[in-house]
Amino acid sequence: YRYMRACEELMRACLHREDFDGALDACRKTIPGYEAAYAMHTSPLIGLQKFTLGKLEWHQENTQRARAALREARQILEVTHGREHPLVGELCVMLADVEQAASADAEQQQWRRRGLNDDGDAHE
Repeated sequence: YRYMRACEELMRACLHREDFDGALDACRKTIPGYEAAYAMHTSPLIGLQKFTLGKLEWHQENTQRARAALREARQILEVTHGREHPLVGELCVMLADVEQAASADAEQQQWRRRGLNDDGDAHE
């Protein structure tokens, strides 16, 4: 419990200093502690922490990790808070943005694998 609490405090301090890499690292470390402390994986605290993790991943442009964390957060928070809750609405908007970015990233990777640029023209 103390380790998890220390990571929470570290995350808050990093956010206050706008050290997003440090905040992300600290947030990642809290998840296993939350999952161990709250055996019921639909705990709102786990959902909120995964939402925070998703936000931080997104801020740091880790699209795939952001998508995974936000999807997990949505599954939990829809149960604990309800689909109509404003927090869930905010999460869904963010997740839609992340999904759109992930789709665009995947499309660009396909073009690159084919040796084409983003407009579909062959690289010279």
